Amino acid sequence: MPFYQHTAEQILNLALDGLTKWASAQIGIDDYLDRQVPSGLRPPVSSLLFEYFRYKTLLDRLIGSKCARMPKPRYQHILALALTQCLFQTGIGKESAVNVAVAATLRKYGRSAGGFVNGVLRNILRSDPEKYRKEALETPLYLFPEILRKRWEKRFSPDELAGISGALLGKAPLTFRPTGDLTAEELAQVKAVKFPAFDWAPGIDFFSVSDAKELFRLGLFENGRIYAQDPAAALAPCMPRIRGGEKVLDMCAAPGGKTLLLAERLGGSGKLVAADRSAKRQELTRKNFACRKLDCEIIVAAAEELKFPPESFDIVLADLPCTNTGVFRHKPDAPWRFTEDVLAETVKLQLNILQKAAALVAPGGQIVYSTCSIEYEENQGQIGNFLEKNSNFRTVKQKLLLPDAYHDGAFSAIIVKN
Repeated sequence: MPFYQHTAEQILNLALDGLTKWASAQIGIDDYLDRQVPSGLRPPVSSLLFEYFRYKTLLDRLIGSKCARMPKPRYQHILALALTQCLFQTGIGKESAVNVAVAATLRKYGRSAGGFVNGVLRNILRSDPEKYRKEALETPLYLFPEILRKRWEKRFSPDELAGISGALLGKAPLTFRPTGDLTAEELAQVKAVKFPAFDWAPGIDFFSVSDAKELFRLGLFENGRIYAQDPAAALAPCMPRIRGGEKVLDMCAAPGGKTLLLAERLGGSGKLVAADRSAKRQELTRKNFACRKLDCEIIVAAAEELKFPPESFDIVLADLPCTNTGVFRHKPDAPWRFTEDVLAETVKLQLNILQKAAALVAPGGQIVYSTCSIEYEENQGQIGNFLEKNSNFRTVKQKLLLPDAYHDGAFSAIIVKN
C-alpha cells in the first residue's frame, strides 16, 4: 500500500473508531482525541470529525437519498466520513477519498460491504451533491438537530438565529489573550488579528491566528506569555466586583483559564483556591499558574467533596457542567448529545452544586454562576429556581452571550448573599 494511502486510511479508521465510540456513549470526542489519537495525526482526525458533526444533517440526508433504508451504523459512519472528505475538505481528492473508504471497508467487513460503500458513494457524487451543499449553506439553522432548532426558533429573534447559524459554518480560529508582554513585532510575526473590544471583558485584548505553528515555535504558550481562550470565557471572571483582598474559590476550575483571570484581577491580594474533580486536568491548572508565577491553592475535589467551613469565601465561581450548546464551534458534537432527559439531569446537577456554593459564600459575598449553554433552563430559569429555594439571595446582574463569528455562547450571573 502506498504511504499516502496508508496514512489516509489511518486517519479514516481513527475517525471511524472515535465516531463509533461516541455513538455508543463510551467517550466524548474531545476525550477521544486527547487519549486515543497519536499527536501527529490529531489535526487531520480532529478536522474530519469536527466537519462531520458540523454537517451531519446534510450527510445523513445524502446517504438516505441513495439507500432504501438507512444503513447499519458501521456503514453509515464510513459513508458519512468519506462524504465529509469529498464535500468539505481539500486535503484529499474525491476519488482518493472514495478509494480509501472502500479499501478500509473491504478490510473490515469484506467484499460485499466494500461493494455497497463504493456504490452508494459514487451514486451520491454523481447526483450533484453540491446542490444540497449549497442549500445547507443558505439555511444553516437546519444543520442543527431538530430538537435544538425548534427550541431556538421559539426563543431567539431572526437576527439572533442568523448569528448562531453563521457561527456554525465558521471554523473557530485559535484565539488567545496576552498574559505577559508581547511586542508589536511578535504579534506581526504570528499574524495575530486583534478582535474588537468586548464590553463584558474590559481592558482585555483578544487575538486570533490562522496558524498556531509560529506561536509554538516562539514558545509563547510554554513561557506563559499568552493563554489560549475564547473571548466568551472572560464573561464570568469579569462579572464580580473585586476591590482587592477577597477570598475567592473556583469550584470547577480546571484547566484554570477563568481562575487565571480572577488571579489577575486580585493582583496578588487576598486568597485564591482552584478546585476540580479531575487530577489530570488540575495538573494543567498547576502548570498554567506556575509558568505565570501566580499564587493559587490548587486542590483535587468535586464540589460536593469540598471541606471548607461554611461562609469561607467572599466570591465563589460556579462554572458548572452544562449541555455545551453555546460552544458548538469548539465542540461540534455537543448539539448531537442534547436531549430533554440530558437537559433535566444537567439542571439537577447544576442546582446541587449551586447549593454547595451558597453554603460556602459569606454574607454580602457573591456567587458567580456560569455555563457555556444557551438554554433557558440552565441559565435564567436556573437562577429563578435557585432564588425560589433561597430567599436570602438576590441577583444583581446577568448576561447571555449568543455564539457569533467572534466568540462562543455563554451565560453568567452574579448572585449576592444578603
